[in-house]
Amino acid sequence: MKSLLNFIDDRFIVEGVNRDPDISSVREVLGSLVESTMPRGLPIEVETSRWVTTSSPERLVRRFSFESFDSLKFFLSELLGYQEEKMHHADIAVSNREITVSTYTHDVDQVTELDLSLARFCDEIYEDVVFMQLARRRAHEREVNSLS
Repeated sequence: MKSLLNFIDDRFIVEGVNRDPDISSVREVLGSLVESTMPRGLPIEVETSRWVTTSSPERLVRRFSFESFDSLKFFLSELLGYQEEKMHHADIAVSNREITVSTYTHDVDQVTELDLSLARFCDEIYEDVVFMQLARRRAHEREVNSLS
């Protein structure tokens, strides 16, 4: 697939000589490009991050709550495995059925791409846990309703 700049270059610039582009055809090209690449159902809402940035040193912090000890263990196990794989370790505090993750790159005392990746991984695993909890709750409700 051609980039937009290559497409415009091919259409309006020939052998280093600029051609005056017809503004209506530029709009036509850009309009068709936007129409063909923009998914239906837009605009979408941007999800706000639940991670908080703190200072001294700069770090990302988020608390995750779990309905069950098994869900907490699953999340923690996945996070610990990820940290070992990436050789980048967050501070993790466990209290009852909550885990607080705090991450920053110690060598530079600030948030780096490693920390953003770790935060995204935590969010993905937590989404999986929430989905599993919801599925378990719905299965339990169906079971209770079938007994009634």
